[in-house]
Amino acid sequence: MKKTPFHSAVFCALALSALALRLPAGPPPAPPENPRLVEEGDSRLVLWRGQPVLELYQGRTLRFRATPDNDHWIGVKPQPDITVTPDVTSDDARIGLTWGSRKDPSYTATRVDFKATDSGFELVVQAEKTRPVSGLTAVVKARLLSPAEGFEYELSTSLKTRLSALREVMKYGPKGARTIEPLNFHLERVSRPDRLRSAAPASTDLYDGFVRSQDGRDWLFIPKLHVPPHTAASRGGFYPPANYSGNRYRGELPLLGAGGWFGALDAREGGWLTQLLEAQSPIKITPCWMFFDLHYYMIEGVPETAQDDVFDRRFAVRFTPVAPQKAREILAVAKEVPWKGAKEYELPVLSEYNTFSELVSPGKYCWFKSDFDCFRDAATGYDDTCSISIKKGPADKKNPASPFPSVWYAWCWGPAHDTDTPLEGTYRFTALIKTNDCRGKVRFGISEFAGDNWYGYRRPGEWSNSKQIITWAGRELSGTNDWTRVSLDLKIDDEKISKLQGRPMSHMWIRRMLMLEQTGEGQCWADNIQIQKLERSP
Repeated sequence: MKKTPFHSAVFCALALSALALRLPAGPPPAPPENPRLVEEGDSRLVLWRGQPVLELYQGRTLRFRATPDNDHWIGVKPQPDITVTPDVTSDDARIGLTWGSRKDPSYTATRVDFKATDSGFELVVQAEKTRPVSGLTAVVKARLLSPAEGFEYELSTSLKTRLSALREVMKYGPKGARTIEPLNFHLERVSRPDRLRSAAPASTDLYDGFVRSQDGRDWLFIPKLHVPPHTAASRGGFYPPANYSGNRYRGELPLLGAGGWFGALDAREGGWLTQLLEAQSPIKITPCWMFFDLHYYMIEGVPETAQDDVFDRRFAVRFTPVAPQKAREILAVAKEVPWKGAKEYELPVLSEYNTFSELVSPGKYCWFKSDFDCFRDAATGYDDTCSISIKKGPADKKNPASPFPSVWYAWCWGPAHDTDTPLEGTYRFTALIKTNDCRGKVRFGISEFAGDNWYGYRRPGEWSNSKQIITWAGRELSGTNDWTRVSLDLKIDDEKISKLQGRPMSHMWIRRMLMLEQTGEGQCWADNIQIQKLERSP
């Protein structure tokens, strides 16, 4: 057959295609603009397309994002203003490089090096600590996936010191291996923690929940539940966490090994996956119950002894941005952890008029309990069939906590946590309480404090914060009583609370918590607990 120009063109195209298939892949795409480092005050900013994609603050904390167009920041608390200024977010939101407190005064960055590479950039931080005397190195390698996808980041950190000095500083006793936390970070918009009475705008949360996989194929889905970690996970007394990140799912959520994945994904906007690249001990990842920042704990990472008393640990993780389509694919196949129906999660939703008919679900705050003497009674109520109840039997070896108070708590009312809007005026708190053969006392009240004091009792009979102010309703019940109305009026005074705690005045740090407490044997019920703002102070 005579070859025509058309046949020749087709032959050449096929030949070129075959040649292309045999050729090795080319180098990764170069950034259309080389990243560059600029210094502003205490910050070093990596700019790309004229906007920051990474910030190193004081040589000790990091935040970064995939592209200037992507507001899924790693190392930013919910919804701060994103600008180029060093105070873009509080220092306790960023990734700390200190292997301890981000504000460790003994930490000093001694050298910072930056270079642009063919596919991105590299940042190296050398540092030292005096308590204990340590050497630290952090390396960030950013690789451009594509101009649209942006950068993925590899973060590797190391800590070298004397083991005995580290255990002494961390107040670890002489026996047993201990845990150390090499990584903790917040994610932009993972949670907008509004409280009741918040005047904040409608939630713009990202991320449907968290996902986990050891092999990148079999995925577990972990919902965002606002369940405090001190809710009891076993009968009697105060026990380890009952939320999904605690002991309850130790079996279902095994420790993460090298190569394992954990991330936060959103079906609409994508998200991030982290892959564990290196750790000399298995990693337990714990999402915070309140802000959902992620804690990476190196289990038994601090041994009891070491050759020549040398502690030398390394940790490395990769952060990869995930497009919405890929996020949807993973979320579609991920199996939800089996939390529904578990006794630990029989926790009623908190509202301004509490009938206890609805149980906790993602995105809602709940009533929580000190121990399993507290439970939700689905057969008894004032004008329905639901209430919260406390039933205490005689003290014995199986129930050693009975001599101590059992408490239902409700925390999370007031202004949004990430604003400094004051709560003002006088509020009335009302409860209907019923008792049966209570040999101690039953009382209803409000605890006020400033700071991270999430519950009244840290251990049986021991207040977690001696400076908290507790206002109890004037009437306490004992013996047997039919439904009895109990109420108290509380005038808001944030300045008084701050002075008592010795903290600078900040409305966002003021915590107020409802409490139903019972001491001694017997049973009590509470229903129709209401929060009302009075138009005029009585």
